[in-house]
Amino acid sequence: MEKFSSIDRIVGKAPEDAKKRILNKMEDVFKKQDLENLPYVGNLKDSEKEKTTEEIQILDFVNQATNGIRRKYGLSDLNVLAKNAHVILKEKWIGGSGESGGNIPGQQCFVMKECSSKTDFMHTSFHEMLHFKSYTSLQVMEDDKNNLELTNYRVGLTTTTRDGERLLFSNLNEAVTEKITKRFLKAQEKNPLIEKEAEATKEALKEHVKSYDNLTGAAISDEVYYGKLEDCKFNKVNKKKKEEMAKAVGLDEAEEYFPDFGKEFKGEFFSYKKERQMLDKLIEKILEKNLNKFKDSEEVFEIFAKGMMTGNILPIGKLIERSFGSGTFRKIGELDEDAEAQYDFVNSL
Repeated sequence: MEKFSSIDRIVGKAPEDAKKRILNKMEDVFKKQDLENLPYVGNLKDSEKEKTTEEIQILDFVNQATNGIRRKYGLSDLNVLAKNAHVILKEKWIGGSGESGGNIPGQQCFVMKECSSKTDFMHTSFHEMLHFKSYTSLQVMEDDKNNLELTNYRVGLTTTTRDGERLLFSNLNEAVTEKITKRFLKAQEKNPLIEKEAEATKEALKEHVKSYDNLTGAAISDEVYYGKLEDCKFNKVNKKKKEEMAKAVGLDEAEEYFPDFGKEFKGEFFSYKKERQMLDKLIEKILEKNLNKFKDSEEVFEIFAKGMMTGNILPIGKLIERSFGSGTFRKIGELDEDAEAQYDFVNSL
């Protein structure tokens, strides 16, 4: 049976009939998308970019692909239409400098910063739509004036504490989401929607990695999903400026020391690298402790992916607690604000 909103459950201090009304309202919000203001954006009317025909085609393809992931875990389809994805002009984007999109369950949509390429659009839309289609619950809370408000409680693996003050397991959630996104995008190199860009990216990478050893070059190629070669910015520095720079360090002829540096690689990289490294290390450690239970790391990863999609994270917690001791799962979540410390903790297990 098809779903008509991303919300699976309402929790908190509210009567059951009120929770049912909220679920019905969320379906109405999903269908109408009559929105004015959004996080990351502000005023939607002045900020939203009209989607191109190709972008709409990509969104439709991504919708089908993410429905396939839902079916894999026994879930019904949730068809996200183009109107539920809001593309925001670069100059109007007010999200963080490292943020290119955001899932907004309370408004039944997701937003994306205007993308640099069709491949970038496919990457970001898949990542955000997968968040949108992961298990989602909202909680009813009282604010300082005893007014009821609706906030996120669970989005995938990400859990908000019942007092609404803290997020737990957000890094794990982003790691699982981007790991699935990476696999998806790597499989689209021959997709007509992005095939030309994928081939151009490969050629640009070949030129770029010539100055690296094979190992480093392979690592860079694995993390890039779109790229191109551009004139090196330093080439554009005028002769007078180069002469001033040469003089400042005691050189006579600027051009001898500041030649044409040729091309530089400009690329789009898969996100949440440290978080993905942490997840990979956690899976590696779990496998070491449970060699008789799992045949490979993929079986362990599937427990995290299934928990994110279905909302049943109990198997994840039990596996981690059984492998490393009571309180370990909670401790990992509490380190979300420091990805380096979180990785170090997992590595120490």
